[in-house]
Amino acid sequence: MGQVVAEIATILKSYKIKQVTGDQFGAQFLRELLAQQRIDMKILPFTARSKPEIMLDFKLALSQGRVRLLDHPESLRELRSLESKRTSGGHFTISAPRNLHDDLAIVLALLSFECKKNQEEPFCFIAAQGGRIIR
Repeated sequence: MGQVVAEIATILKSYKIKQVTGDQFGAQFLRELLAQQRIDMKILPFTARSKPEIMLDFKLALSQGRVRLLDHPESLRELRSLESKRTSGGHFTISAPRNLHDDLAIVLALLSFECKKNQEEPFCFIAAQGGRIIR
């Protein structure tokens, strides 16, 4: 795991990125490994309640042209396959159909949300290198 984090840190540093954002799943372990590489990791809580809000915000950002996507076939496929369902409690769940993934779609939505939240930054970008998406 340390070697993978070192490789990620090298890529981040090549873009002069010193801070990344991730969800809470496995975050403390990853945060410690990144800190060893002098990369700060902010944690953005991602729950069943916050997911629909974040995904809707991403959909609006796309439709308003505030976010442009790279030509990355796998992430585009994941975005197109997402399904929204209303729960019995009146809330929404958003996920990929059974046996499909939504990891890249979620990363894009989280990063878009984080960029919107941090509008004081002069720019916010998402870059893909070798299939890995980084901010």
